[in-house]
Formats: sequence, C-alpha cells, structure tokens
Amino acid sequence: MPIVPTPLSERTIDQLNGFLADHPPAPEVLPFASMVDRRKRLQGDIVAHLMRDTPGFLPTTIPNASVIERMGIERAPVATFAPTRAAAVAFRQLWADIAARLWT
Repeated sequence: MPIVPTPLSERTIDQLNGFLADHPPAPEVLPFASMVDRRKRLQGDIVAHLMRDTPGFLPTTIPNASVIERMGIERAPVATFAPTRAAAVAFRQLWADIAARLWT
C-alpha cells in the first residue's frame, strides 16, 4: 500500500488498520513510503515514524522522480526503460521486501 509521507496519510493508515481490525479476517497490509522527497525534513520524519510505529511497514522508499511519471508516457515499467535509475532500483528492492514478507 503506497503511503505518501504526509500527516494526512499517517491518519489514513491508522484509520484503515482500525477498520480492518473491526472486520476480520483482515488482509495483510504492507505499506511503504512512496513519492518521497528526501529534501523535505517533514517527509523524512514521517517516514521514520511510520517505519518505527506501523506494523508491517516496509523499509524501502520510492522516490518522487520524474522517471516514475514517464511510465505512463513510455507505457512500461521504469525498470524497462531506465533500469539503472534510483527509482528502478527502489522498485526492485520493494518487490524483494514484499517477497521476503510473503514467502519466507
């Protein structure tokens, strides 16, 4: 579940987890930080808080990058047209995180 690191997103994930807890069986939710701008201190603080305090929060962050926006123009995953860019590397790591959670 992509989470943009904003105060509103923090509230939303708390509300979602509360809702799911009230409606078992709850699916496993694997949130991760997306559209992260490392220049913004508030976003860094929120990501750190979410990683520390949100169960299941994945450690990989997806950067806010124009190459991600190009996926719609290219009509392809970023890894196919820009495989060495930081965003492509981050998406590969995200899939590794998900696989580790689901199949180990």
